[in-house]
Amino acid sequence: MRTHLDADFANSVVRGDGSWRLEGDYQGSATVTFSKLDFGQLRAWIAPSESETPDRFTGSAEGELRLSGPALKPELMTAELRLPKFELGPAAASGAPQDFTLRNSGPIVARSANSVITIESARLVGRATDVTIGGRILLNQPNPLDVRVNGKIDLAVVQDFNPDLTASGTVQTEAAVRGSLDSPQVIGRMQFQKATFNVVDFPNGISNASGNVLFTENRATIQDFSGETGGGTIRLSGFVSYTQNNLLFNVIATARQVRIRYPEGVSTVADADLNLTGTSDRSQLSGTLTILRTAFNPQSDFSSLIANSAEPVRTPSARTGLLGGLNFDILISTSPDIQFQSSLTQDLQLEANLRLKGTVSNPALLGRANITQGQVVFFGTRYNINQGSIAFFNPLKIEPILDIDLETKARGIDITLSVAGPLSKPILTPRSDPPLQYSEIVALLATGRTPTSDPTLLAQQNTAPQSWQQSGASALLGQAIASPVAGRLQRFFGVSQLRIDPTLPGVENNPQARLTLEQQVTPSITFTYITNVTSSNPQVVRIEWAVSKQWSVVALREENGVFGLDFFYKKRF
Repeated sequence: MRTHLDADFANSVVRGDGSWRLEGDYQGSATVTFSKLDFGQLRAWIAPSESETPDRFTGSAEGELRLSGPALKPELMTAELRLPKFELGPAAASGAPQDFTLRNSGPIVARSANSVITIESARLVGRATDVTIGGRILLNQPNPLDVRVNGKIDLAVVQDFNPDLTASGTVQTEAAVRGSLDSPQVIGRMQFQKATFNVVDFPNGISNASGNVLFTENRATIQDFSGETGGGTIRLSGFVSYTQNNLLFNVIATARQVRIRYPEGVSTVADADLNLTGTSDRSQLSGTLTILRTAFNPQSDFSSLIANSAEPVRTPSARTGLLGGLNFDILISTSPDIQFQSSLTQDLQLEANLRLKGTVSNPALLGRANITQGQVVFFGTRYNINQGSIAFFNPLKIEPILDIDLETKARGIDITLSVAGPLSKPILTPRSDPPLQYSEIVALLATGRTPTSDPTLLAQQNTAPQSWQQSGASALLGQAIASPVAGRLQRFFGVSQLRIDPTLPGVENNPQARLTLEQQVTPSITFTYITNVTSSNPQVVRIEWAVSKQWSVVALREENGVFGLDFFYKKRF
């Protein structure tokens, strides 16, 4: 019997010829050739129920299949598959790099005899990838796989298996794959060279990594794996066990001098000893984190942060994947010589003992941070910190509770501002020495207006008083407008403060717009330049020297051009 096949199958032209003797066991042979057989269409033909699931891989092959032996005894037949052209790559919808496509280097040859498939030659090459595959597949055995894989692989293929993980670099592998098709077991070694790993939405990745990973059946053991992250070094050890549907891992990370830029505007350098345990669905990151240096660079001063914290908090969307099931249990502390750097602080010293709990989407902090000394800019005025603490008591979210005393000197008057309560709604309590009225303290701090006890002037200035928040908002508005100018003035003239007071009433009970330039030369010497933009050339130049708490000297050039030198003696009754 002679047969001939000529068909279109999965967009491939298939041709075949064969002949069998119709006696005995029907001894015969056949040859089938096919051109560019598309794997995606082949999958839809073999398993139409899975055709709606997007393909993770795409590719094609063309070659020749030869069969010979008794047709009535298939187990005694022999076959040879020869593929002169073969290519395999990630599908466009998988998100993996499209230039990562493997092609054969030389024909792929596999033979089958006595229920054993032998891979005689198979070499696949691609971008930074050169893999040789050999071995056997025992069809009638419960553990049919006995395949060897040698060569180097581009790590970019990792993203096709886990969309949350991106990688680059190469890995040298010498491995044997054994066991069943449903649960293969890998035994061998992988050596990473200049590898890079990044997790989506995670602030830090690992670069320039090298090390070895040993595979024993369904377990991967990390040996001597080190790399760089955030300008520091990191070492990993531990293991990962993999099953058909899940991962079980216990990875230990030791990091030194690592910079973390999270959240926005905050940069922290720390040492860490962390342990990641769990599964791909639910895991926990625990350990210790020691802060060495931290830098905080907000766009305005701390009062604007308090104003922003009062806005309603949006509930973050639930995460999926590895980060979706990650929980925190990290002890955070500060080193004895910690450095806190910020454009709004100076010589700030603090010590903290905190514990990070919760999840990536909803973290929480518990503990306390104590401020021992330093200076801070608050509502446009620089304060010395007498004592302060920031406590975290809420186990469900990050909610700081403030208790800070700020001290400053303005126009020779000592002012203490106590800030207490939650950051979203703090209670601000000002007091002064000598004692002043609440409205006078607010005017002095927000606009720099010198307090007076003259009844006539007080009557003329008896306008509707602004609340502390309103006065602060006005001062912040002036700061926001003047901030770009103040930076240039400070570099050119050495000016440290620039204020715009749009709501300050004048002596004649008329609204004024005053521009104030102020430089704190030393803690006791202040230079001030004031101009009224609503009148023709009214300018005030003032230099104050606070010799002591009782005595101060003020040199003044008034708006009418008169110069004066005043000596003030203050005594509290």
